[in-house]
Amino acid sequence: FRLLDESGNVVELETLHVAGDSESALLRQAAVAVTLRVIGAVVPDLTVTEEEVDRFSGYRIETLRPFFWGDFHLRNGAWRSAAAAYGEALAADPTFTLARLRRAEVHRWLVDRSIGANLDSILAMDLSSLSPLDSLLMVAGAKPHGPEQLEAYEAILALPAYRFDPYATLLYADELYHRGALWGVPLDSAVTMLHLAVARDSFLVPAVEHLTQALIRTGQAEDAATMLEHLGDIHAPEDESDLFYPRVWRQGWLEKFDPGTARETRAAMAALPPETVSLYARWVRYIDSPSTQVELGRLLLSVAEHLGSRDLAAQAFVAQGLGRVAQGMIPQGLAAFDSAAGRFETPETLVQAAEWAVIPYALGVEGFTPADADRGQRMLEGLWQRADIDLRIKVRAATALALLADRRGDEGLRDTWANRLESLGREDGGGTARPYRLASALGSAARGDYRGALDSTAEDYLAYDSVGLADRPFLRSALHLKRGEWYRALGMRDSAIASWLWHQNTDLEGMIPPPLIQAGEVDAALGPYAARKTIDASGAEGPE
Repeated sequence: FRLLDESGNVVELETLHVAGDSESALLRQAAVAVTLRVIGAVVPDLTVTEEEVDRFSGYRIETLRPFFWGDFHLRNGAWRSAAAAYGEALAADPTFTLARLRRAEVHRWLVDRSIGANLDSILAMDLSSLSPLDSLLMVAGAKPHGPEQLEAYEAILALPAYRFDPYATLLYADELYHRGALWGVPLDSAVTMLHLAVARDSFLVPAVEHLTQALIRTGQAEDAATMLEHLGDIHAPEDESDLFYPRVWRQGWLEKFDPGTARETRAAMAALPPETVSLYARWVRYIDSPSTQVELGRLLLSVAEHLGSRDLAAQAFVAQGLGRVAQGMIPQGLAAFDSAAGRFETPETLVQAAEWAVIPYALGVEGFTPADADRGQRMLEGLWQRADIDLRIKVRAATALALLADRRGDEGLRDTWANRLESLGREDGGGTARPYRLASALGSAARGDYRGALDSTAEDYLAYDSVGLADRPFLRSALHLKRGEWYRALGMRDSAIASWLWHQNTDLEGMIPPPLIQAGEVDAALGPYAARKTIDASGAEGPE
Protein backbone atom coordinates (compact mmCIF):
# COMPACT_ATOMS: atom_id res chain seq x y z
CA PHE A 1 0.00 0.00 0.00
CA ARG A 2 1.49 3.34 -1.08
CA LEU A 3 -0.11 6.73 -0.40
CA LEU A 4 1.02 9.78 -2.37
CA ASP A 5 0.44 13.45 -1.64
CA GLU A 6 -0.63 16.03 -4.23
CA SER A 7 2.96 16.38 -5.45
CA GLY A 8 3.42 12.67 -5.93
CA ASN A 9 5.61 12.18 -2.87
CA VAL A 10 5.17 8.97 -0.89
CA VAL A 11 3.68 9.80 2.51
CA GLU A 12 2.86 6.26 3.60
CA LEU A 13 4.20 2.87 2.57
CA GLU A 14 2.93 -0.36 4.12
CA THR A 15 2.40 -4.01 3.26
CA LEU A 16 -1.19 -5.07 3.96
CA HIS A 17 -2.14 -8.66 4.74
CA VAL A 18 -5.72 -9.77 4.11
CA ALA A 19 -7.51 -13.11 4.30
CA GLY A 20 -10.49 -14.55 2.47
CA ASP A 21 -11.90 -17.81 1.18
CA SER A 22 -12.36 -16.58 -2.39
CA GLU A 23 -10.86 -14.13 -4.81
CA SER A 24 -13.80 -11.73 -4.44
CA ALA A 25 -13.54 -11.87 -0.64
CA LEU A 26 -9.81 -11.15 -0.81
CA LEU A 27 -10.37 -8.18 -3.10
CA ARG A 28 -13.12 -6.83 -0.87
CA GLN A 29 -10.98 -7.15 2.26
CA ALA A 30 -8.09 -5.48 0.47
CA ALA A 31 -10.31 -2.58 -0.58
CA VAL A 32 -11.56 -2.16 2.98
CA ALA A 33 -8.03 -2.24 4.39
CA VAL A 34 -6.78 0.35 1.89
CA THR A 35 -9.77 2.59 2.54
CA LEU A 36 -9.18 2.50 6.29
CA ARG A 37 -5.53 3.48 5.78
CA VAL A 38 -6.49 6.37 3.49
CA ILE A 39 -9.09 7.69 5.93
CA GLY A 40 -6.64 7.35 8.81
CA ALA A 41 -3.98 9.30 6.93
CA VAL A 42 -6.22 12.01 5.51
CA VAL A 43 -8.61 12.50 8.44
CA PRO A 44 -6.83 11.09 11.52
CA ASP A 45 -9.46 12.43 13.95
CA LEU A 46 -12.17 10.23 12.49
CA THR A 47 -12.95 6.77 13.84
CA VAL A 48 -14.28 4.48 11.12
CA THR A 49 -14.89 0.74 11.43
CA GLU A 50 -14.34 -2.02 8.89
CA GLU A 51 -18.10 -2.67 8.87
CA GLU A 52 -18.79 0.96 7.91
CA VAL A 53 -16.24 0.95 5.12
CA ASP A 54 -17.63 -2.31 3.76
CA ARG A 55 -21.20 -1.01 3.91
CA PHE A 56 -20.26 2.24 2.14
CA SER A 57 -18.16 0.61 -0.57
CA GLY A 58 -20.59 1.67 -3.29
CA TYR A 59 -20.35 5.38 -2.49
CA ARG A 60 -17.91 7.87 -3.97
CA ILE A 61 -15.29 9.60 -1.87
CA GLU A 62 -17.03 12.94 -2.62
CA THR A 63 -20.00 11.57 -0.68
CA LEU A 64 -18.20 9.79 2.14
CA ARG A 65 -15.64 12.42 3.06
CA PRO A 66 -18.17 15.07 4.19
CA PHE A 67 -20.34 12.35 5.75
CA PHE A 68 -17.56 11.16 8.05
CA TRP A 69 -16.75 14.75 8.93
CA GLY A 70 -20.42 15.20 9.81
CA ASP A 71 -20.18 12.27 12.23
CA PHE A 72 -17.11 13.85 13.80
CA HIS A 73 -18.87 17.20 14.24
CA LEU A 74 -22.08 15.60 15.55
CA ARG A 75 -20.22 13.85 18.35
CA ASN A 76 -18.53 17.11 19.35
CA GLY A 77 -21.62 19.30 19.35
CA ALA A 78 -20.56 21.30 16.29
CA TRP A 79 -24.11 21.48 15.02
CA ARG A 80 -23.66 23.96 12.18
CA SER A 81 -20.63 22.16 10.75
CA ALA A 82 -22.36 18.80 11.13
CA ALA A 83 -25.47 19.96 9.30
CA ALA A 84 -23.35 21.50 6.54
CA ALA A 85 -21.24 18.36 6.15
CA TYR A 86 -24.25 16.07 5.89
CA GLY A 87 -25.78 18.53 3.44
CA GLU A 88 -22.64 18.32 1.31
CA ALA A 89 -22.83 14.52 1.35
CA LEU A 90 -26.46 14.64 0.27
CA ALA A 91 -25.68 17.14 -2.47
CA ALA A 92 -23.18 14.62 -3.84
CA ASP A 93 -25.67 11.75 -3.52
CA PRO A 94 -29.30 12.55 -2.59
CA THR A 95 -30.01 8.81 -2.16
CA PHE A 96 -27.55 8.51 0.75
CA THR A 97 -30.17 7.73 3.41
CA LEU A 98 -27.76 7.52 6.34
CA ALA A 99 -26.58 11.08 5.73
CA ARG A 100 -30.20 12.22 5.79
CA LEU A 101 -30.73 10.33 9.05
CA ARG A 102 -27.64 11.86 10.62
CA ARG A 103 -28.77 15.33 9.60
CA ALA A 104 -32.08 14.62 11.31
CA GLU A 105 -30.12 13.66 14.43
CA VAL A 106 -28.49 17.09 14.35
CA HIS A 107 -31.98 18.59 14.50
CA ARG A 108 -32.73 16.45 17.55
CA TRP A 109 -30.22 18.45 19.59
CA LEU A 110 -31.09 21.92 18.33
CA VAL A 111 -33.28 24.32 20.31
CA ASP A 112 -36.14 24.93 17.91
CA ARG A 113 -36.24 21.80 15.77
CA SER A 114 -38.06 18.49 15.82
CA ILE A 115 -36.83 15.14 14.55
CA GLY A 116 -40.15 13.32 14.18
CA ALA A 117 -41.21 14.49 10.72
CA ASN A 118 -37.68 13.91 9.39
CA LEU A 119 -37.69 10.30 10.56
CA ASP A 120 -41.10 9.64 9.02
CA SER A 121 -39.85 10.78 5.60
CA ILE A 122 -36.61 8.81 5.90
CA LEU A 123 -38.51 5.59 6.63
CA ALA A 124 -39.88 5.76 3.09
CA MET A 125 -36.38 5.86 1.54
CA ASP A 126 -33.90 3.13 0.59
CA LEU A 127 -32.50 1.94 3.92
CA SER A 128 -29.66 -0.19 2.55
CA SER A 129 -26.95 2.21 3.75
CA LEU A 130 -28.17 1.91 7.33
CA SER A 131 -26.55 -0.49 9.76
CA PRO A 132 -28.85 -2.79 11.76
CA LEU A 133 -28.44 -0.48 14.76
CA ASP A 134 -29.19 2.65 12.72
CA SER A 135 -32.35 0.99 11.42
CA LEU A 136 -33.50 -0.08 14.88
CA LEU A 137 -32.87 3.36 16.38
CA MET A 138 -34.66 5.10 13.53
CA VAL A 139 -37.73 2.88 13.85
CA ALA A 140 -37.76 3.41 17.63
CA GLY A 141 -37.36 7.16 17.26
CA ALA A 142 -40.20 7.37 14.75
CA LYS A 143 -42.66 5.84 17.21
CA PRO A 144 -44.89 8.26 19.15
CA HIS A 145 -43.58 9.28 22.55
CA GLY A 146 -44.80 6.81 25.14
CA PRO A 147 -44.33 3.35 26.63
CA GLU A 148 -44.06 1.73 23.19
CA GLN A 149 -41.09 3.91 22.26
CA LEU A 150 -39.41 3.36 25.62
CA GLU A 151 -39.85 -0.39 25.20
CA ALA A 152 -38.32 -0.19 21.71
CA TYR A 153 -35.18 1.47 23.08
CA GLU A 154 -35.04 -1.05 25.93
CA ALA A 155 -35.25 -3.91 23.43
CA ILE A 156 -32.32 -2.47 21.46
CA LEU A 157 -30.17 -2.13 24.57
CA ALA A 158 -31.06 -5.69 25.58
CA LEU A 159 -29.34 -7.03 22.44
CA PRO A 160 -25.77 -8.15 23.25
CA ALA A 161 -24.32 -6.36 20.22
CA TYR A 162 -25.72 -2.97 21.26
CA ARG A 163 -25.88 -3.22 25.05
CA PHE A 164 -23.00 -0.81 25.52
CA ASP A 165 -23.58 1.46 22.53
CA PRO A 166 -23.28 5.06 23.82
CA TYR A 167 -25.61 6.70 21.32
CA ALA A 168 -28.38 4.12 21.79
CA THR A 169 -28.00 4.60 25.54
CA LEU A 170 -28.20 8.37 25.09
CA LEU A 171 -31.39 8.24 23.01
CA TYR A 172 -33.10 6.08 25.63
CA ALA A 173 -31.83 8.32 28.45
CA ASP A 174 -32.96 11.44 26.59
CA GLU A 175 -36.50 10.12 26.22
CA LEU A 176 -36.60 9.05 29.87
CA TYR A 177 -35.31 12.43 31.00
CA HIS A 178 -37.78 14.53 29.04
CA ARG A 179 -40.90 12.36 29.12
CA GLY A 180 -40.41 9.18 31.15
CA ALA A 181 -42.15 10.68 34.17
CA LEU A 182 -45.35 10.98 32.13
CA TRP A 183 -45.58 7.19 32.38
CA GLY A 184 -44.39 6.79 35.95
CA VAL A 185 -40.62 6.52 35.43
CA PRO A 186 -38.89 8.56 38.16
CA LEU A 187 -36.30 11.19 37.28
CA ASP A 188 -33.57 9.22 39.07
CA SER A 189 -33.85 6.47 36.45
CA ALA A 190 -33.18 8.96 33.66
CA VAL A 191 -30.16 10.38 35.50
CA THR A 192 -28.78 6.85 35.93
CA MET A 193 -29.07 6.21 32.18
CA LEU A 194 -27.38 9.53 31.39
CA HIS A 195 -24.50 8.49 33.65
CA LEU A 196 -24.25 5.26 31.65
CA ALA A 197 -24.24 7.12 28.32
CA VAL A 198 -21.36 9.32 29.48
CA ALA A 199 -19.49 6.34 30.94
CA ARG A 200 -19.72 4.63 27.54
CA ASP A 201 -18.44 7.70 25.67
CA SER A 202 -17.26 10.59 27.83
CA PHE A 203 -16.63 12.75 24.75
CA LEU A 204 -20.15 12.47 23.33
CA VAL A 205 -21.23 16.08 23.78
CA PRO A 206 -25.04 15.62 23.83
CA ALA A 207 -24.67 13.01 26.58
CA VAL A 208 -22.35 15.18 28.67
CA GLU A 209 -24.57 18.24 28.17
CA HIS A 210 -27.72 16.38 29.24
CA LEU A 211 -26.03 14.87 32.28
CA THR A 212 -24.76 18.32 33.26
CA GLN A 213 -28.23 19.83 33.28
CA ALA A 214 -29.69 16.78 35.04
CA LEU A 215 -27.11 16.99 37.83
CA ILE A 216 -27.85 20.69 38.28
CA ARG A 217 -31.57 20.03 38.35
CA THR A 218 -31.27 17.27 40.96
CA GLY A 219 -29.10 19.38 43.27
CA GLN A 220 -25.79 17.52 42.88
CA ALA A 221 -23.53 20.57 43.04
CA GLU A 222 -20.07 18.99 43.06
CA ASP A 223 -20.78 16.39 40.39
CA ALA A 224 -22.49 19.03 38.26
CA ALA A 225 -19.47 21.34 38.56
CA THR A 226 -17.14 18.54 37.47
CA MET A 227 -19.32 17.64 34.51
CA LEU A 228 -19.73 21.31 33.57
CA GLU A 229 -15.95 21.74 33.42
CA HIS A 230 -15.66 18.65 31.23
CA LEU A 231 -18.42 19.96 28.95
CA GLY A 232 -16.47 23.18 28.47
CA ASP A 233 -13.35 21.20 27.56
CA ILE A 234 -14.97 19.05 24.86
CA HIS A 235 -17.72 21.28 23.43
CA ALA A 236 -17.32 22.74 19.96
CA PRO A 237 -16.63 26.50 19.65
CA GLU A 238 -19.37 28.96 20.47
CA ASP A 239 -20.14 29.85 16.85
CA GLU A 240 -21.26 26.28 16.14
CA SER A 241 -24.67 26.66 17.79
CA ASP A 242 -27.39 29.15 18.62
CA LEU A 243 -26.80 28.56 22.32
CA PHE A 244 -23.43 27.79 23.87
CA TYR A 245 -24.33 25.14 26.42
CA PRO A 246 -21.25 25.53 28.64
CA ARG A 247 -22.34 29.12 29.28
CA VAL A 248 -26.02 28.24 29.61
CA TRP A 249 -25.41 25.61 32.27
CA ARG A 250 -22.72 27.66 33.99
CA GLN A 251 -25.45 30.21 34.67
CA GLY A 252 -27.81 27.39 35.61
CA TRP A 253 -25.28 26.07 38.14
CA LEU A 254 -24.92 29.52 39.68
CA GLU A 255 -28.68 30.01 39.86
CA LYS A 256 -29.07 26.69 41.66
CA PHE A 257 -26.06 26.72 43.96
CA ASP A 258 -24.65 30.27 44.17
CA PRO A 259 -27.55 32.75 43.98
CA GLY A 260 -25.41 35.73 44.96
CA THR A 261 -23.01 35.33 42.05
CA ALA A 262 -25.92 34.43 39.78
CA ARG A 263 -27.54 37.75 40.58
CA GLU A 264 -24.40 39.56 39.43
CA THR A 265 -23.97 37.60 36.20
CA ARG A 266 -27.68 37.66 35.40
CA ALA A 267 -27.60 41.42 34.85
CA ALA A 268 -25.38 40.92 31.80
CA MET A 269 -28.10 38.81 30.20
CA ALA A 270 -30.05 41.98 29.41
CA ALA A 271 -27.58 42.56 26.56
CA LEU A 272 -28.44 39.23 24.92
CA PRO A 273 -30.84 39.09 21.96
CA PRO A 274 -34.45 39.34 23.21
CA GLU A 275 -35.33 35.93 21.81
CA THR A 276 -32.51 34.40 23.87
CA VAL A 277 -33.73 36.03 27.08
CA SER A 278 -37.22 34.79 26.17
CA LEU A 279 -35.87 31.26 25.75
CA TYR A 280 -34.05 31.37 29.08
CA ALA A 281 -37.28 32.38 30.80
CA ARG A 282 -38.75 29.07 29.59
CA TRP A 283 -35.61 26.96 29.93
CA VAL A 284 -35.35 27.68 33.63
CA ARG A 285 -37.77 24.76 33.85
CA TYR A 286 -34.75 22.52 33.26
CA ILE A 287 -33.17 23.39 36.61
CA ASP A 288 -36.37 23.50 38.73
CA SER A 289 -35.69 26.90 40.28
CA PRO A 290 -38.94 28.91 40.68
CA SER A 291 -37.12 31.88 42.23
CA THR A 292 -34.88 32.09 39.17
CA GLN A 293 -37.94 31.99 36.93
CA VAL A 294 -39.35 35.01 38.75
CA GLU A 295 -36.07 36.89 38.35
CA LEU A 296 -35.77 36.01 34.67
CA GLY A 297 -39.35 37.18 34.22
CA ARG A 298 -38.40 40.53 35.71
CA LEU A 299 -35.34 40.72 33.46
CA LEU A 300 -37.42 39.89 30.39
CA LEU A 301 -39.95 42.55 31.38
CA SER A 302 -37.26 45.23 31.42
CA VAL A 303 -36.05 44.07 28.00
CA ALA A 304 -39.61 44.02 26.64
CA GLU A 305 -40.42 47.49 27.93
CA HIS A 306 -37.22 48.86 26.43
CA LEU A 307 -38.24 47.40 23.06
CA GLY A 308 -41.93 48.23 23.44
CA SER A 309 -42.78 44.55 22.89
CA ARG A 310 -46.20 43.65 24.28
CA ASP A 311 -45.93 39.92 23.64
CA LEU A 312 -42.55 39.63 25.38
CA ALA A 313 -43.91 41.68 28.27
CA ALA A 314 -46.79 39.23 28.53
CA GLN A 315 -44.34 36.33 28.57
CA ALA A 316 -42.38 38.09 31.30
CA PHE A 317 -45.48 38.20 33.50
CA VAL A 318 -46.24 34.56 32.67
CA ALA A 319 -42.74 33.55 33.79
CA GLN A 320 -43.23 35.42 37.06
CA GLY A 321 -46.63 33.81 37.51
CA LEU A 322 -45.25 30.30 36.98
CA GLY A 323 -42.46 30.92 39.44
CA ARG A 324 -44.76 32.40 42.07
CA VAL A 325 -47.25 29.53 41.86
CA ALA A 326 -44.43 26.99 42.24
CA GLN A 327 -43.22 28.95 45.28
CA GLY A 328 -46.70 28.77 46.79
CA MET A 329 -47.23 32.54 46.42
CA ILE A 330 -50.62 32.12 44.78
CA PRO A 331 -52.06 35.68 44.92
CA GLN A 332 -48.91 37.09 43.33
CA GLY A 333 -48.94 34.35 40.72
CA LEU A 334 -52.54 34.98 39.72
CA ALA A 335 -51.89 38.72 39.57
CA ALA A 336 -49.01 38.07 37.17
CA PHE A 337 -51.19 35.98 34.85
CA ASP A 338 -53.82 38.72 34.89
CA SER A 339 -51.10 41.24 34.01
CA ALA A 340 -50.02 39.09 31.08
CA ALA A 341 -53.58 39.07 29.73
CA GLY A 342 -53.85 42.81 30.29
CA ARG A 343 -50.59 43.57 28.53
CA PHE A 344 -51.34 41.38 25.50
CA GLU A 345 -55.05 40.67 25.40
CA THR A 346 -56.12 37.78 23.18
CA PRO A 347 -58.61 34.96 23.76
CA GLU A 348 -55.64 32.68 24.49
CA THR A 349 -54.13 34.91 27.18
CA LEU A 350 -57.57 35.54 28.69
CA VAL A 351 -58.47 31.87 28.89
CA GLN A 352 -55.15 30.87 30.43
CA ALA A 353 -55.48 33.58 33.11
CA ALA A 354 -58.98 32.30 33.89
CA GLU A 355 -57.78 28.69 33.91
CA TRP A 356 -55.13 29.55 36.50
CA ALA A 357 -57.84 30.95 38.75
CA VAL A 358 -60.15 27.94 38.31
CA ILE A 359 -58.34 24.68 37.57
CA PRO A 360 -55.81 24.49 40.42
CA TYR A 361 -58.64 25.25 42.86
CA ALA A 362 -60.76 22.57 41.22
CA LEU A 363 -57.88 20.11 41.65
CA GLY A 364 -57.49 20.93 45.32
CA VAL A 365 -54.17 22.79 45.13
CA GLU A 366 -53.52 24.70 48.35
CA GLY A 367 -53.66 28.49 48.23
CA PHE A 368 -56.23 28.82 45.45
CA THR A 369 -59.49 30.16 46.88
CA PRO A 370 -63.20 29.94 46.07
CA ALA A 371 -63.10 33.67 45.36
CA ASP A 372 -60.37 33.08 42.74
CA ALA A 373 -62.51 30.35 41.21
CA ASP A 374 -65.63 32.54 41.13
CA ARG A 375 -63.75 35.26 39.29
CA GLY A 376 -62.25 32.79 36.82
CA GLN A 377 -65.64 31.17 36.29
CA ARG A 378 -67.13 34.47 35.18
CA MET A 379 -64.29 34.98 32.72
CA LEU A 380 -64.68 31.49 31.28
CA GLU A 381 -68.44 31.75 30.95
CA GLY A 382 -67.97 35.04 29.14
CA LEU A 383 -65.54 33.44 26.70
CA TRP A 384 -67.90 30.51 26.16
CA GLN A 385 -70.73 32.83 25.17
CA ARG A 386 -68.71 34.83 22.64
CA ALA A 387 -69.63 33.94 19.07
CA ASP A 388 -66.21 34.92 17.70
CA ILE A 389 -64.20 32.55 19.92
CA ASP A 390 -62.19 29.71 18.42
CA LEU A 391 -63.47 26.23 19.19
CA ARG A 392 -60.28 25.36 21.06
CA ILE A 393 -60.91 28.18 23.53
CA LYS A 394 -64.45 26.94 24.10
CA VAL A 395 -63.10 23.44 24.79
CA ARG A 396 -60.67 24.80 27.36
CA ALA A 397 -63.41 26.84 29.03
CA ALA A 398 -65.82 23.90 29.16
CA THR A 399 -63.15 21.58 30.57
CA ALA A 400 -62.23 24.01 33.33
CA LEU A 401 -65.87 24.58 34.24
CA ALA A 402 -66.55 20.83 34.35
CA LEU A 403 -63.64 20.40 36.77
CA LEU A 404 -64.93 23.28 38.90
CA ALA A 405 -68.45 21.88 39.04
CA ASP A 406 -67.02 18.54 40.11
CA ARG A 407 -65.02 20.15 42.93
CA ARG A 408 -68.21 21.84 44.14
CA GLY A 409 -70.19 18.61 43.97
CA ASP A 410 -72.59 20.01 41.37
CA GLU A 411 -73.26 16.85 39.38
CA GLY A 412 -75.84 18.42 37.09
CA LEU A 413 -73.59 21.28 36.02
CA ARG A 414 -70.59 18.98 35.60
CA ASP A 415 -72.61 16.69 33.33
CA THR A 416 -73.90 19.70 31.40
CA TRP A 417 -70.35 20.79 30.60
CA ALA A 418 -69.39 17.22 29.72
CA ASN A 419 -72.31 17.07 27.29
CA ARG A 420 -71.26 20.38 25.78
CA LEU A 421 -67.78 18.98 25.23
CA GLU A 422 -69.32 16.00 23.47
CA SER A 423 -71.34 18.35 21.26
CA LEU A 424 -68.24 20.35 20.39
CA GLY A 425 -66.58 17.09 19.39
CA ARG A 426 -69.15 16.61 16.66
CA GLU A 427 -68.14 20.00 15.26
CA ASP A 428 -64.37 19.57 15.23
CA GLY A 429 -64.08 15.91 14.30
CA GLY A 430 -62.70 14.54 17.56
CA GLY A 431 -60.43 17.24 18.97
CA THR A 432 -62.44 17.24 22.19
CA ALA A 433 -62.16 13.51 22.84
CA ARG A 434 -59.60 13.77 25.62
CA PRO A 435 -61.33 16.58 27.54
CA TYR A 436 -64.68 14.82 27.17
CA ARG A 437 -63.32 11.53 28.50
CA LEU A 438 -61.86 13.31 31.52
CA ALA A 439 -65.12 15.13 32.23
CA SER A 440 -67.05 11.87 31.91
CA ALA A 441 -64.59 10.09 34.19
CA LEU A 442 -65.21 12.73 36.86
CA GLY A 443 -68.82 11.59 36.89
CA SER A 444 -67.82 7.93 37.22
CA ALA A 445 -65.52 8.72 40.14
CA ALA A 446 -68.21 10.81 41.85
CA ARG A 447 -70.43 7.72 41.79
CA GLY A 448 -67.65 5.64 43.35
CA ASP A 449 -66.70 3.89 40.11
CA TYR A 450 -62.97 4.65 40.31
CA ARG A 451 -62.04 1.67 38.17
CA GLY A 452 -64.38 2.89 35.45
CA ALA A 453 -62.84 6.37 35.64
CA LEU A 454 -59.35 4.89 35.28
CA ASP A 455 -60.37 2.63 32.41
CA SER A 456 -62.03 5.44 30.46
CA THR A 457 -58.90 7.64 30.69
CA ALA A 458 -56.29 4.88 30.25
CA GLU A 459 -55.89 5.63 26.55
CA ASP A 460 -55.17 9.28 27.28
CA TYR A 461 -52.62 8.35 29.95
CA LEU A 462 -50.71 6.08 27.57
CA ALA A 463 -50.97 8.13 24.36
CA TYR A 464 -48.79 11.24 24.21
CA ASP A 465 -50.84 14.39 23.66
CA SER A 466 -48.63 16.23 21.16
CA VAL A 467 -51.46 18.53 20.07
CA GLY A 468 -52.32 19.43 23.63
CA LEU A 469 -48.94 20.84 24.65
CA ALA A 470 -50.17 24.36 23.90
CA ASP A 471 -53.80 23.86 22.88
CA ARG A 472 -54.84 22.38 26.25
CA PRO A 473 -51.92 22.96 28.63
CA PHE A 474 -53.81 22.13 31.86
CA LEU A 475 -55.35 18.86 30.74
CA ARG A 476 -52.29 16.70 31.40
CA SER A 477 -51.88 17.91 34.97
CA ALA A 478 -55.58 17.42 35.66
CA LEU A 479 -55.49 13.91 34.21
CA HIS A 480 -52.51 12.77 36.28
CA LEU A 481 -53.67 14.34 39.52
CA LYS A 482 -57.14 12.86 39.18
CA ARG A 483 -55.92 9.41 38.19
CA GLY A 484 -53.64 9.41 41.21
CA GLU A 485 -56.60 10.21 43.44
CA TRP A 486 -58.66 7.41 41.89
CA TYR A 487 -55.85 4.91 42.37
CA ARG A 488 -55.48 5.94 45.97
CA ALA A 489 -59.22 5.58 46.55
CA LEU A 490 -58.84 1.97 45.36
CA GLY A 491 -55.95 1.43 47.78
CA MET A 492 -53.40 1.26 44.93
CA ARG A 493 -50.78 3.45 46.54
CA ASP A 494 -47.86 2.65 44.22
CA SER A 495 -49.97 3.35 41.13
CA ALA A 496 -51.09 6.65 42.65
CA ILE A 497 -47.49 7.67 43.28
CA ALA A 498 -46.50 6.72 39.72
CA SER A 499 -49.28 8.93 38.36
CA TRP A 500 -48.16 11.84 40.55
CA LEU A 501 -44.59 11.64 39.25
CA TRP A 502 -45.69 13.12 35.91
CA HIS A 503 -44.51 16.62 36.86
CA GLN A 504 -40.85 15.48 36.81
CA ASN A 505 -40.94 15.68 33.00
CA THR A 506 -39.07 18.35 31.05
CA ASP A 507 -41.36 18.12 28.05
CA LEU A 508 -40.90 21.55 26.49
CA GLU A 509 -41.29 20.68 22.83
CA GLY A 510 -41.29 23.16 19.98
CA MET A 511 -41.62 26.91 20.07
CA ILE A 512 -44.93 28.57 20.97
CA PRO A 513 -45.93 32.26 20.99
CA PRO A 514 -44.23 34.13 23.88
CA PRO A 515 -47.37 35.02 25.89
CA LEU A 516 -48.67 31.45 26.04
CA ILE A 517 -47.91 28.53 28.32
CA GLN A 518 -47.47 24.88 27.46
CA ALA A 519 -48.21 21.72 29.37
CA GLY A 520 -44.69 21.20 30.71
CA GLU A 521 -44.76 24.61 32.37
CA VAL A 522 -48.10 23.95 34.07
CA ASP A 523 -46.74 20.57 35.20
CA ALA A 524 -43.74 22.26 36.80
CA ALA A 525 -45.76 24.94 38.57
CA LEU A 526 -48.10 22.34 40.08
CA GLY A 527 -45.21 19.98 40.78
CA PRO A 528 -44.65 20.97 44.43
CA TYR A 529 -48.29 20.15 45.19
CA ALA A 530 -47.95 16.75 43.50
CA ALA A 531 -44.69 16.12 45.34
CA ARG A 532 -46.45 16.71 48.66
CA LYS A 533 -49.18 14.25 47.67
CA THR A 534 -46.50 11.71 46.81
CA ILE A 535 -44.82 12.14 50.20
CA ASP A 536 -48.16 11.79 51.97
CA ALA A 537 -48.97 8.63 50.02
CA SER A 538 -45.50 7.18 50.61
CA GLY A 539 -46.00 7.59 54.33
CA ALA A 540 -49.34 5.82 54.31
CA GLU A 541 -49.36 2.46 56.05
CA GLY A 542 -50.05 -0.84 54.39
CA PRO A 543 -49.10 -2.45 51.07
CA GLU A 544 -50.73 -1.62 47.78
